[in-house]
Amino acid sequence: LVNEILVKKECYIQGLWGSSPAFFISSLAHNITTGNKRTILFITPKIEEAEEAYEDFKTFFTGEVLYFPVVDEIISQESQYDYETKVHQLRVLYKILKNKGIGTSLNQIIVTPVQALMQKVPLPQDIEGNVLTIRAGKNCDSAILQNWLLKGGFERTRMVELPGEFSLRGGIFDIFPHTSEKPYRIEFFGDEVESIRTFHTDTQLTEKKVSECELLGVQIDAGNTPACQSTDSQREERIVNSTNDRKDELFRSEGGFPSLFDYIPAGSWIVFKEYDDIENRITTLSTNMKSQTNSITLDHIMESCNGMTKVFVTRSPLKREGVHSFSVKEPDQLDKDATVSVKKIKEMSLAQNHTLIFCSNEAEKQRLCDLLSGCGSSIEPSQKRLRSGQKENGEIFSSDHIEFHIGNLNHGFIFEDISLAFLTHHEIFSRYQLRRD
Repeated sequence: LVNEILVKKECYIQGLWGSSPAFFISSLAHNITTGNKRTILFITPKIEEAEEAYEDFKTFFTGEVLYFPVVDEIISQESQYDYETKVHQLRVLYKILKNKGIGTSLNQIIVTPVQALMQKVPLPQDIEGNVLTIRAGKNCDSAILQNWLLKGGFERTRMVELPGEFSLRGGIFDIFPHTSEKPYRIEFFGDEVESIRTFHTDTQLTEKKVSECELLGVQIDAGNTPACQSTDSQREERIVNSTNDRKDELFRSEGGFPSLFDYIPAGSWIVFKEYDDIENRITTLSTNMKSQTNSITLDHIMESCNGMTKVFVTRSPLKREGVHSFSVKEPDQLDKDATVSVKKIKEMSLAQNHTLIFCSNEAEKQRLCDLLSGCGSSIEPSQKRLRSGQKENGEIFSSDHIEFHIGNLNHGFIFEDISLAFLTHHEIFSRYQLRRD
Protein backbone atom coordinates (compact mmCIF):
# COMPACT_ATOMS: atom_id res chain seq x y z
CA LEU A 1 0.00 0.00 0.00
CA VAL A 2 2.80 2.42 0.86
CA ASN A 3 4.65 1.60 -2.34
CA GLU A 4 1.50 2.09 -4.39
CA ILE A 5 0.93 5.52 -2.92
CA LEU A 6 4.51 6.57 -3.53
CA VAL A 7 4.74 5.15 -7.08
CA LYS A 8 1.25 5.34 -8.58
CA LYS A 9 0.20 8.55 -6.81
CA GLU A 10 -3.32 7.16 -6.49
CA CYS A 11 -4.90 4.71 -4.07
CA TYR A 12 -8.39 3.35 -3.32
CA ILE A 13 -9.27 2.06 0.15
CA GLN A 14 -12.57 0.54 1.25
CA GLY A 15 -13.97 -0.57 4.60
CA LEU A 16 -13.08 2.54 6.63
CA TRP A 17 -15.76 4.58 8.39
CA GLY A 18 -16.37 6.82 11.41
CA SER A 19 -13.13 7.67 13.19
CA SER A 20 -11.10 4.90 11.56
CA PRO A 21 -10.03 6.96 8.48
CA ALA A 22 -8.29 9.47 10.77
CA PHE A 23 -6.42 6.66 12.52
CA PHE A 24 -5.52 4.97 9.23
CA ILE A 25 -4.35 8.10 7.39
CA SER A 26 -2.37 9.26 10.44
CA SER A 27 -0.64 5.89 10.72
CA LEU A 28 0.03 5.80 6.98
CA ALA A 29 1.44 9.32 7.04
CA HIS A 30 3.77 8.51 9.92
CA ASN A 31 5.11 5.49 8.01
CA ILE A 32 5.69 7.32 4.76
CA THR A 33 6.83 10.68 6.09
CA THR A 34 9.76 9.39 8.12
CA GLY A 35 12.44 11.89 7.11
CA ASN A 36 10.12 13.33 4.44
CA LYS A 37 7.44 15.66 5.79
CA ARG A 38 4.37 16.52 3.77
CA THR A 39 0.93 18.14 3.74
CA ILE A 40 -2.29 16.12 3.64
CA LEU A 41 -5.59 17.74 2.63
CA PHE A 42 -8.49 15.66 4.01
CA ILE A 43 -11.83 16.42 2.30
CA THR A 44 -15.28 15.37 3.58
CA PRO A 45 -18.75 15.73 2.02
CA LYS A 46 -20.33 17.30 5.14
CA ILE A 47 -19.35 19.99 7.61
CA GLU A 48 -20.08 17.84 10.66
CA GLU A 49 -17.91 15.03 9.29
CA ALA A 50 -15.04 17.47 8.83
CA GLU A 51 -15.40 18.77 12.39
CA GLU A 52 -15.34 15.22 13.75
CA ALA A 53 -12.38 14.25 11.56
CA TYR A 54 -10.49 17.30 12.81
CA GLU A 55 -10.98 16.18 16.42
CA ASP A 56 -9.97 12.60 15.59
CA PHE A 57 -6.82 13.72 13.77
CA LYS A 58 -5.88 15.88 16.77
CA THR A 59 -5.90 12.66 18.79
CA PHE A 60 -4.04 10.41 16.34
CA PHE A 61 -1.65 12.69 14.44
CA THR A 62 1.63 13.95 15.89
CA GLY A 63 2.06 16.83 13.42
CA GLU A 64 -0.01 19.97 13.05
CA VAL A 65 -3.75 19.67 12.35
CA LEU A 66 -5.68 22.62 10.88
CA TYR A 67 -9.40 23.00 10.21
CA PHE A 68 -10.45 25.16 7.23
CA PRO A 69 -14.12 26.13 7.73
CA VAL A 70 -16.96 27.12 5.41
CA VAL A 71 -18.21 30.69 5.11
CA ASP A 72 -21.98 30.09 5.25
CA GLU A 73 -23.00 33.25 3.44
CA ILE A 74 -21.45 32.02 0.20
CA ILE A 75 -23.30 28.71 0.39
CA SER A 76 -26.75 29.91 1.46
CA GLN A 77 -28.62 32.99 0.30
CA GLU A 78 -30.29 33.27 3.70
CA SER A 79 -27.02 33.45 5.67
CA GLN A 80 -25.73 36.72 7.09
CA TYR A 81 -22.20 38.08 6.75
CA ASP A 82 -20.00 35.51 8.45
CA TYR A 83 -17.13 37.67 9.74
CA GLU A 84 -15.79 35.28 12.38
CA THR A 85 -15.52 32.38 9.94
CA LYS A 86 -13.78 34.57 7.36
CA VAL A 87 -11.24 35.56 9.99
CA HIS A 88 -10.80 31.87 10.85
CA GLN A 89 -10.17 31.10 7.17
CA LEU A 90 -7.56 33.86 6.90
CA ARG A 91 -5.88 32.64 10.06
CA VAL A 92 -5.59 29.12 8.62
CA LEU A 93 -4.36 30.37 5.23
CA TYR A 94 -1.72 32.47 6.98
CA LYS A 95 -0.66 29.44 9.02
CA ILE A 96 -0.32 27.30 5.88
CA LEU A 97 1.88 29.96 4.28
CA LYS A 98 4.04 30.11 7.41
CA ASN A 99 4.36 26.33 7.43
CA LYS A 100 5.33 26.39 3.77
CA GLY A 101 8.25 28.61 4.68
CA ILE A 102 9.49 25.95 7.10
CA GLY A 103 10.00 23.61 4.12
CA THR A 104 10.35 19.90 4.80
CA SER A 105 10.55 20.23 8.58
CA LEU A 106 6.80 20.18 9.19
CA ASN A 107 4.12 17.51 8.87
CA GLN A 108 0.55 18.82 8.68
CA ILE A 109 -3.01 17.74 7.95
CA ILE A 110 -5.63 20.22 6.78
CA VAL A 111 -9.23 19.07 7.26
CA THR A 112 -12.03 20.73 5.32
CA PRO A 113 -15.54 20.03 4.02
CA VAL A 114 -15.82 20.18 0.25
CA GLN A 115 -17.97 23.33 0.50
CA ALA A 116 -14.91 25.30 1.60
CA LEU A 117 -13.07 24.31 -1.59
CA MET A 118 -15.88 25.88 -3.63
CA GLN A 119 -15.25 29.33 -2.18
CA LYS A 120 -12.98 32.13 -3.26
CA VAL A 121 -10.11 33.11 -0.97
CA PRO A 122 -7.50 35.89 -1.20
CA LEU A 123 -4.36 35.27 -3.20
CA PRO A 124 -1.36 34.17 -1.11
CA GLN A 125 0.57 37.34 -1.93
CA ASP A 126 -2.40 39.45 -0.77
CA ILE A 127 -2.24 37.84 2.65
CA GLU A 128 1.54 38.12 2.82
CA GLY A 129 1.28 41.77 1.81
CA ASN A 130 -1.10 42.40 4.68
CA VAL A 131 1.27 41.15 7.38
CA LEU A 132 2.98 43.73 9.55
CA THR A 133 6.18 42.75 11.37
CA ILE A 134 7.12 44.86 14.40
CA ARG A 135 10.67 44.51 15.68
CA ALA A 136 12.20 45.66 18.94
CA GLY A 137 14.75 48.43 18.47
CA LYS A 138 13.19 49.63 15.18
CA ASN A 139 11.24 52.79 14.49
CA CYS A 140 7.47 52.64 14.13
CA ASP A 141 5.01 55.53 14.04
CA SER A 142 2.47 54.70 16.77
CA ALA A 143 -0.26 56.84 15.15
CA ILE A 144 0.13 54.99 11.85
CA LEU A 145 0.19 51.67 13.72
CA GLN A 146 -3.11 52.49 15.42
CA ASN A 147 -4.68 53.38 12.06
CA TRP A 148 -3.30 50.16 10.51
CA LEU A 149 -4.85 48.08 13.28
CA LEU A 150 -8.27 49.69 12.85
CA LYS A 151 -8.19 49.19 9.08
CA GLY A 152 -6.89 45.66 9.56
CA GLY A 153 -9.96 44.46 11.43
CA PHE A 154 -8.73 44.99 15.00
CA GLU A 155 -11.08 46.40 17.62
CA ARG A 156 -9.88 48.85 20.24
CA THR A 157 -10.91 47.82 23.77
CA ARG A 158 -10.14 48.92 27.32
CA MET A 159 -8.48 45.57 28.08
CA VAL A 160 -7.24 42.97 25.61
CA GLU A 161 -8.78 39.53 26.13
CA LEU A 162 -9.53 38.02 22.71
CA PRO A 163 -7.82 37.71 19.31
CA GLY A 164 -8.44 40.76 17.14
CA GLU A 165 -8.39 43.24 20.04
CA PHE A 166 -5.92 45.99 20.94
CA SER A 167 -5.62 48.66 23.59
CA LEU A 168 -3.48 51.77 23.92
CA ARG A 169 -2.29 53.32 27.16
CA GLY A 170 0.25 56.09 26.76
CA GLY A 171 3.16 54.58 24.85
CA ILE A 172 2.07 50.96 25.37
CA PHE A 173 0.15 48.90 22.82
CA ASP A 174 -1.49 45.63 23.91
CA ILE A 175 -2.29 43.65 20.74
CA PHE A 176 -3.82 40.18 20.40
CA PRO A 177 -3.08 39.06 16.81
CA HIS A 178 -5.63 36.92 14.96
CA THR A 179 -2.88 34.36 14.33
CA SER A 180 -1.32 34.16 17.79
CA GLU A 181 -2.09 32.08 20.87
CA LYS A 182 -0.98 34.91 23.17
CA PRO A 183 -1.19 38.72 23.01
CA TYR A 184 1.79 41.07 22.83
CA ARG A 185 2.64 44.16 24.89
CA ILE A 186 4.64 46.63 22.81
CA GLU A 187 6.31 49.52 24.63
CA PHE A 188 7.40 52.63 22.73
CA PHE A 189 10.00 55.25 23.52
CA GLY A 190 9.00 57.98 21.12
CA ASP A 191 8.77 56.26 17.74
CA GLU A 192 11.18 53.49 18.71
CA VAL A 193 9.91 50.06 19.76
CA GLU A 194 11.61 49.66 23.13
CA SER A 195 10.40 46.14 23.99
CA ILE A 196 7.95 43.41 22.95
CA ARG A 197 6.62 40.88 25.46
CA THR A 198 3.87 38.30 25.54
CA PHE A 199 1.40 38.56 28.40
CA HIS A 200 -1.39 36.55 30.05
CA THR A 201 -4.94 37.76 29.45
CA ASP A 202 -6.18 36.68 32.90
CA THR A 203 -3.48 38.34 35.00
CA GLN A 204 -2.41 40.94 32.38
CA LEU A 205 1.17 40.23 33.51
CA THR A 206 3.99 39.96 30.98
CA GLU A 207 5.56 36.54 30.46
CA LYS A 208 8.29 36.39 27.82
CA LYS A 209 10.39 38.94 25.97
CA VAL A 210 10.53 38.48 22.18
CA SER A 211 12.41 40.25 19.41
CA GLU A 212 9.48 40.66 17.01
CA CYS A 213 5.80 39.93 16.40
CA GLU A 214 3.69 39.55 13.25
CA LEU A 215 0.22 41.02 12.81
CA LEU A 216 -2.20 39.88 10.10
CA GLY A 217 -4.71 42.43 8.85
CA VAL A 218 -7.94 40.56 8.15
CA GLN A 219 -9.45 43.22 5.87
CA ILE A 220 -7.52 42.07 2.83
CA ASP A 221 -9.42 44.32 0.42
CA ALA A 222 -8.49 47.40 2.45
CA GLY A 223 -4.94 47.31 1.11
CA ASN A 224 -3.27 48.22 4.40
CA THR A 225 0.34 49.34 4.32
CA PRO A 226 2.82 48.63 7.11
CA ALA A 227 3.30 51.24 9.81
CA CYS A 228 6.97 50.38 10.40
CA GLN A 229 8.82 51.95 7.49
CA SER A 230 12.03 50.21 8.47
CA THR A 231 10.51 46.87 7.46
CA ASP A 232 9.18 47.94 4.05
CA SER A 233 12.18 46.73 2.04
CA GLN A 234 12.28 43.37 3.80
CA ARG A 235 8.55 42.94 3.31
CA GLU A 236 8.70 43.77 -0.41
CA GLU A 237 11.62 41.38 -0.89
CA ARG A 238 9.75 38.62 0.94
CA ILE A 239 6.65 39.11 -1.19
CA VAL A 240 8.61 39.07 -4.46
CA ASN A 241 10.50 35.92 -3.50
CA SER A 242 7.45 34.09 -2.20
CA THR A 243 5.44 35.06 -5.27
CA ASN A 244 8.14 33.72 -7.58
CA ASP A 245 8.27 30.48 -5.60
CA ARG A 246 4.52 30.00 -5.89
CA LYS A 247 3.80 31.23 -9.40
CA ASP A 248 3.63 27.64 -10.67
CA GLU A 249 1.09 26.76 -7.97
CA LEU A 250 -1.34 29.65 -8.39
CA PHE A 251 -4.47 29.11 -10.45
CA ARG A 252 -3.90 25.40 -11.06
CA SER A 253 -7.34 25.13 -12.58
CA GLU A 254 -7.33 27.15 -15.78
CA GLY A 255 -9.77 30.03 -15.67
CA GLY A 256 -10.50 29.48 -11.98
CA PHE A 257 -10.24 31.90 -9.08
CA PRO A 258 -7.92 31.40 -6.08
CA SER A 259 -9.08 28.73 -3.65
CA LEU A 260 -7.58 26.71 -0.80
CA PHE A 261 -5.70 24.65 -3.42
CA ASP A 262 -3.51 27.66 -4.19
CA TYR A 263 -2.03 27.28 -0.71
CA ILE A 264 -1.43 23.52 -0.82
CA PRO A 265 2.25 22.66 -1.51
CA ALA A 266 3.22 20.55 -4.49
CA GLY A 267 3.63 16.87 -3.61
CA SER A 268 0.82 16.91 -1.05
CA TRP A 269 -1.74 14.16 -0.54
CA ILE A 270 -5.40 14.84 -1.28
CA VAL A 271 -7.63 12.42 0.64
CA PHE A 272 -11.29 12.17 -0.41
CA LYS A 273 -13.55 10.62 2.20
CA GLU A 274 -16.60 9.18 0.39
CA TYR A 275 -15.90 10.62 -3.07
CA ASP A 276 -19.38 9.80 -4.42
CA ASP A 277 -20.97 11.77 -1.57
CA ILE A 278 -18.59 14.64 -2.27
CA GLU A 279 -19.62 14.65 -5.93
CA ASN A 280 -23.33 14.64 -5.02
CA ARG A 281 -22.76 17.40 -2.49
CA ILE A 282 -21.12 19.64 -5.06
CA THR A 283 -24.00 19.09 -7.49
CA THR A 284 -26.57 20.00 -4.84
CA LEU A 285 -24.69 23.04 -3.57
CA SER A 286 -24.07 24.47 -7.04
CA THR A 287 -27.77 25.28 -7.38
CA ASN A 288 -27.76 27.19 -4.08
CA MET A 289 -24.74 29.40 -4.75
CA LYS A 290 -25.34 33.14 -4.76
CA SER A 291 -23.09 33.57 -7.77
CA GLN A 292 -21.59 30.90 -9.98
CA THR A 293 -18.52 33.11 -10.35
CA ASN A 294 -17.83 32.55 -6.65
CA SER A 295 -17.73 28.77 -6.79
CA ILE A 296 -15.86 26.04 -8.62
CA THR A 297 -16.94 22.67 -9.96
CA LEU A 298 -15.76 19.14 -9.25
CA ASP A 299 -13.77 19.25 -12.50
CA HIS A 300 -11.91 22.31 -11.23
CA ILE A 301 -11.18 20.55 -7.94
CA MET A 302 -9.83 17.45 -9.67
CA GLU A 303 -7.73 19.56 -12.04
CA SER A 304 -6.27 21.32 -9.03
CA CYS A 305 -5.13 17.89 -7.75
CA ASN A 306 -3.00 17.23 -10.83
CA GLY A 307 0.50 16.21 -9.81
CA MET A 308 -0.58 15.37 -6.27
CA THR A 309 -1.18 12.01 -4.64
CA LYS A 310 -4.91 11.17 -4.45
CA VAL A 311 -6.28 8.75 -1.85
CA PHE A 312 -9.94 7.69 -1.96
CA VAL A 313 -11.41 6.34 1.28
CA THR A 314 -14.88 4.82 1.53
CA ARG A 315 -16.92 2.53 3.73
CA SER A 316 -18.78 0.81 0.88
CA PRO A 317 -17.28 -1.71 -1.58
CA LEU A 318 -15.81 -0.19 -4.73
CA LYS A 319 -16.44 -1.72 -8.15
CA ARG A 320 -12.93 -1.41 -9.54
CA GLU A 321 -9.62 -3.28 -9.54
CA GLY A 322 -6.73 -2.61 -7.23
CA VAL A 323 -8.80 -1.68 -4.20
CA HIS A 324 -7.32 -2.22 -0.74
CA SER A 325 -9.95 -3.63 1.59
CA PHE A 326 -9.94 -3.51 5.39
CA SER A 327 -12.31 -4.92 7.98
CA VAL A 328 -13.44 -2.27 10.43
CA LYS A 329 -16.57 -3.00 12.42
CA GLU A 330 -18.62 -1.25 15.07
CA PRO A 331 -18.13 -2.43 18.67
CA ASP A 332 -20.95 -4.42 20.24
CA GLN A 333 -23.57 -2.22 21.85
CA LEU A 334 -22.92 -1.93 25.55
CA ASP A 335 -25.54 -2.17 28.27
CA LYS A 336 -26.80 0.87 30.17
CA ASP A 337 -25.88 -0.99 33.34
CA ALA A 338 -22.26 -0.03 34.03
CA THR A 339 -21.40 -3.39 35.60
CA VAL A 340 -22.66 -5.31 32.57
CA SER A 341 -20.84 -2.95 30.22
CA VAL A 342 -17.56 -3.40 32.06
CA LYS A 343 -17.84 -7.18 31.76
CA LYS A 344 -18.45 -6.83 28.02
CA ILE A 345 -15.39 -4.58 27.72
CA LYS A 346 -13.29 -7.23 29.43
CA GLU A 347 -14.61 -9.91 27.05
CA MET A 348 -13.97 -7.66 24.07
CA SER A 349 -10.41 -6.94 25.19
CA LEU A 350 -9.63 -10.64 25.39
CA ALA A 351 -10.72 -11.06 21.78
CA GLN A 352 -8.26 -8.39 20.55
CA ASN A 353 -4.53 -7.90 20.90
CA HIS A 354 -5.11 -4.45 22.34
CA THR A 355 -8.10 -2.38 23.43
CA LEU A 356 -7.74 1.36 23.81
CA ILE A 357 -10.35 3.33 25.74
CA PHE A 358 -10.47 7.08 25.16
CA CYS A 359 -11.63 9.35 27.98
CA SER A 360 -12.02 13.12 27.87
CA ASN A 361 -10.43 13.72 31.27
CA GLU A 362 -8.81 12.10 34.30
CA ALA A 363 -12.10 11.75 36.16
CA GLU A 364 -13.62 9.61 33.38
CA LYS A 365 -10.47 7.51 33.18
CA GLN A 366 -10.38 6.93 36.91
CA ARG A 367 -14.04 5.91 36.95
CA LEU A 368 -13.44 3.20 34.35
CA CYS A 369 -10.22 2.10 36.04
CA ASP A 370 -12.13 1.61 39.29
CA LEU A 371 -14.95 -0.29 37.56
CA LEU A 372 -12.52 -2.58 35.73
CA SER A 373 -10.53 -3.15 38.91
CA GLY A 374 -13.74 -4.18 40.62
CA CYS A 375 -14.26 -6.66 37.80
CA GLY A 376 -11.03 -8.45 38.65
CA SER A 377 -8.52 -6.54 36.53
CA SER A 378 -5.40 -5.02 38.03
CA ILE A 379 -4.76 -1.58 36.56
CA GLU A 380 -1.12 -0.58 36.52
CA PRO A 381 0.67 2.42 34.95
CA SER A 382 2.10 1.80 31.51
CA GLN A 383 4.47 3.75 29.29
CA LYS A 384 3.04 2.24 26.10
CA ARG A 385 2.25 4.58 23.27
CA LEU A 386 -0.80 4.34 21.09
CA ARG A 387 1.50 3.32 18.24
CA SER A 388 4.88 4.23 16.89
CA GLY A 389 5.26 7.99 16.73
CA GLN A 390 2.01 8.72 18.58
CA LYS A 391 1.91 11.55 21.07
CA GLU A 392 0.54 10.94 24.54
CA ASN A 393 -2.20 13.34 25.64
CA GLY A 394 -1.90 12.40 29.28
CA GLU A 395 -0.87 9.29 31.18
CA ILE A 396 -1.86 5.90 29.79
CA PHE A 397 -2.84 2.99 32.00
CA SER A 398 -3.02 -0.64 30.99
CA SER A 399 -4.54 -3.82 32.26
CA ASP A 400 -3.56 -6.90 30.29
CA HIS A 401 -4.88 -5.89 26.83
CA ILE A 402 -6.59 -2.67 27.95
CA GLU A 403 -5.05 0.79 27.74
CA PHE A 404 -6.56 4.11 28.79
CA HIS A 405 -5.84 7.26 26.83
CA ILE A 406 -6.80 10.87 27.49
CA GLY A 407 -8.08 12.19 24.17
CA ASN A 408 -11.15 12.97 22.08
CA LEU A 409 -12.46 10.26 19.79
CA ASN A 410 -15.91 10.55 18.20
CA HIS A 411 -16.66 6.94 17.25
CA GLY A 412 -15.34 3.67 18.61
CA PHE A 413 -14.35 0.94 16.15
CA ILE A 414 -12.60 -2.42 15.91
CA PHE A 415 -9.82 -2.69 13.32
CA GLU A 416 -9.90 -6.45 12.84
CA ASP A 417 -6.95 -6.55 10.43
CA ILE A 418 -4.59 -5.52 13.23
CA SER A 419 -6.70 -6.84 16.15
CA LEU A 420 -7.07 -3.40 17.71
CA ALA A 421 -10.22 -2.07 19.40
CA PHE A 422 -10.96 1.60 20.05
CA LEU A 423 -13.66 2.42 22.60
CA THR A 424 -14.90 5.77 23.88
CA HIS A 425 -16.13 6.68 27.36
CA HIS A 426 -19.16 8.56 26.03
CA GLU A 427 -20.29 5.57 23.94
CA ILE A 428 -19.71 3.12 26.78
CA PHE A 429 -22.04 5.10 29.01
CA SER A 430 -24.39 6.19 26.18
CA ARG A 431 -23.60 9.89 26.48
CA TYR A 432 -23.31 12.60 23.89
CA GLN A 433 -19.79 13.50 22.89
CA LEU A 434 -18.92 17.06 23.90
CA ARG A 435 -17.44 19.03 21.01
CA ARG A 436 -13.93 20.26 21.83
CA ASP A 437 -13.14 23.94 21.21
